[in-house]
Amino acid sequence: MAQVVGSTKIFPLGAIVEGVVLRQASYGIWVDLYEGQVEGLVEFIQMQDEPVYPIEFPVNGTKLKLVVLGYGEIDKTLRLSMKPSMLEKAVK
Repeated sequence: MAQVVGSTKIFPLGAIVEGVVLRQASYGIWVDLYEGQVEGLVEFIQMQDEPVYPIEFPVNGTKLKLVVLGYGEIDKTLRLSMKPSMLEKAVK
């Protein structure tokens, strides 16, 4: 997995970023944010405003607009959201 050391400057909290889906997991999707150098995680709870089951994950290669939510302290993973409400708040 790519490291995100120093990514707070590149990807500040609340910033809108673009990424490409790399792979799916039972808990969410991994997204490439910087040409294989930085990966982020969109947990399934951050995919849509209203829970709809079964959850349909975007397929590999899908381009997404995302909001930076934070960083995992232990694993240094960039945490992201693709909820329409979060994107709308980030724009304002």
